[in-house]
Amino acid sequence: MKKLIVVFLTSLVMLSMLFVGQNTGNGNIAASMFAEEERTYYSSATLEDSFSDCTVHVVLNRQESLRFRRLSVRDFPEYNFSGVVCITPGIESAQEQAFAINSRNFGRLEQIQGSPHSVQIGEFRRIISLTLSEPSREGVLEAVRRLEKRSDVISASPNFYEYLEPVFNEHDIRHDYHEANFAPMSLTVPSGHWGLTRVRAPEAWAITTGSSAIRVAVLDTGIDASHPDLSSVVNRGLARNFTTENRDVNTDPHGHGTRVAGIISGSVGLARNVSLISLRVAIASGSASINAQVQAIQFATTNRIQIINASLGGTTNDNARLQAIQNFPGLFVTGAGNERNNNDANPRFPANHRNDSTNVMSVAASNSNDAWAAWGFLWQGPASNWGRETVCLFAPGDSIRSTRTGGGHNSENGTSFAAPFVAATAALMLSVNPNLGAHFMRELIILTTNTSVNSNIRNYCISGGRLDAYMPVRAAYLMNSMRGMSMEDMFDVLARDHGFDARARLLEAFSSLTFAHLM
Repeated sequence: MKKLIVVFLTSLVMLSMLFVGQNTGNGNIAASMFAEEERTYYSSATLEDSFSDCTVHVVLNRQESLRFRRLSVRDFPEYNFSGVVCITPGIESAQEQAFAINSRNFGRLEQIQGSPHSVQIGEFRRIISLTLSEPSREGVLEAVRRLEKRSDVISASPNFYEYLEPVFNEHDIRHDYHEANFAPMSLTVPSGHWGLTRVRAPEAWAITTGSSAIRVAVLDTGIDASHPDLSSVVNRGLARNFTTENRDVNTDPHGHGTRVAGIISGSVGLARNVSLISLRVAIASGSASINAQVQAIQFATTNRIQIINASLGGTTNDNARLQAIQNFPGLFVTGAGNERNNNDANPRFPANHRNDSTNVMSVAASNSNDAWAAWGFLWQGPASNWGRETVCLFAPGDSIRSTRTGGGHNSENGTSFAAPFVAATAALMLSVNPNLGAHFMRELIILTTNTSVNSNIRNYCISGGRLDAYMPVRAAYLMNSMRGMSMEDMFDVLARDHGFDARARLLEAFSSLTFAHLM
């Protein structure tokens, strides 16, 4: 029945494409399909904001994007620009789909769109980076104002700078041994790693400890690839530096990225055998430009990296980054922030893009008591952000031990270190079922959280619970290994561990997803 519905919907799309092509007389059917007016985003940037004095980002509308024209400074006469660079994730997939549409090769189109690496052509837009001939912050704002008047531009913005989430209460712990003594296939949780026990890592490891074919990009300050607990899982060849600092790409001058990496993979990580890709977007001080982030997302898309962990952010709602995330076909995991903030009322990005893009997961931090993590005194000082409508779930983020630059381990606090638990869970799911789509993984992780937690978790995130790595990994395994089993029977198996409340929630989630999300 499901297959018949999919074929029927695909046929409707094909017929509509033919109708558009025959009635417009335009050989570019793909561009003609998306000629409707789009929402325009206007920049509110001022000289008080932190941004580059030489770069402007432009997002083109869908119709212009699908023409795939080679652009030069002559195409942007509004200001004196010296350089034009396309920094669009997923452009190759979009070009393939547009070619299939224009040539009416719908069999090829269906094949491309069935791939987990395919972008959604209906949401595809190109992102262009423009360089000013004469650097000036005032010039950047003037160029933005002029470009916003173009009919083919839906947004223009400066290249903003953001900063890594603050880290609190650093406890430096150097041991005479390193925790590589715990073999990757061991089901033993290293001493002091309470977060792994809480998310039921040993139960998940009984199914899989991860596959090296699954790659997680860490958009951060870099990864210390020489750390003994990480050296076997870091892909040095794919590491890239998108910052202006000229440093060895396989080092971490700050330390934040190495801590994040150790939670995801390696001898003390949750997904111990998955591959880590270091995409440096932040300089040694912790500053990360939007331009670096967009280029890193573009690289991840081109190289078919399945998951991105981006433990960074700020208050800047930048449309160029949002479009890059929407073009990325994988899962984008980010921390909710550490400002003791209600993200529903006071948005934080990219965390709040959870409501703009189906592949974004925003993660808050919990403590060892399964309660909201706070590091200040009473209602003062830093604490995890929350959001009943914007934050997906909580995950361990208090006194989380991980790898540190130069060797050894330390314990840190923050949603920076809660997000990697979720990214690692998704990596384990893909290790047993590599065809899962990003939206489906997000919903499955949300619907399988442990809700037997403190009320200040239940009432302050979408899922009402804390991450349970085992259940979504088990569900992904069952879906791949028992393809003849009905959804209802599959959930009966899961309910043996989690009760029938979980079964009902899962059935509700599956019924709300379209068949495309099951791909």
